[in-house]
Amino acid sequence: MRTCLRIIVLALTALTLSACSCNAPLPTPTASSLTFAPVSPTPLATSTPSPTITSPIGTPSPEPATPAASASATPTAQPSAEPSASPTRAPSPTPTAQPSPSSSPPSAQVAGPWRGTWRSVKFASTSGTFHVTFQVDGSSFSGTVSVSAQCVSNGTVSGSVVGKQIKFGAVEGNELVTFDGTVNGNTMGGTYHTGKGCGTDNGTWSASRA
Repeated sequence: MRTCLRIIVLALTALTLSACSCNAPLPTPTASSLTFAPVSPTPLATSTPSPTITSPIGTPSPEPATPAASASATPTAQPSAEPSASPTRAPSPTPTAQPSPSSSPPSAQVAGPWRGTWRSVKFASTSGTFHVTFQVDGSSFSGTVSVSAQCVSNGTVSGSVVGKQIKFGAVEGNELVTFDGTVNGNTMGGTYHTGKGCGTDNGTWSASRA
């Protein structure tokens, strides 16, 4: 403790000497010339620590009392939507089975020679005979004809047969006689028409297989 006091005194002396404005250098005091009066040590005052009130760590401060929740609101019952009536699907109409078109019946067989007669409707007293031969190619045919008539005697024929329906024309020069009729096995018959060269005649005809 005494050593500390000496150091403090020396420091104060040095500060005092440096503050002087004298130009002449001051004599530097030596440790032998300095006389220190004994200094009685002054007891240091001890401070009495003030008691520190420490709250316990981790103890939560009391929360303010939360007011009790009001009575839970009773949920309002939502009116249940009435089930909408689902639309009744109308039964789809059952398609009516359409009868499949029947295949055309096979054409009548007319190939070969036929002999027949004809009779005029326009000229009551006029009639005659004819002879025809058909060469068939599918539903069509061709051939030759001989007619006992004034306007047409010999000529060529061409026509078609579909099912039992037959149609052909007899031609000689510029004259044309058309025959329409029905075939029934070994017989056939119908009507005929002529052009102006034969008096625009019309009548009936029939034939049988020769």
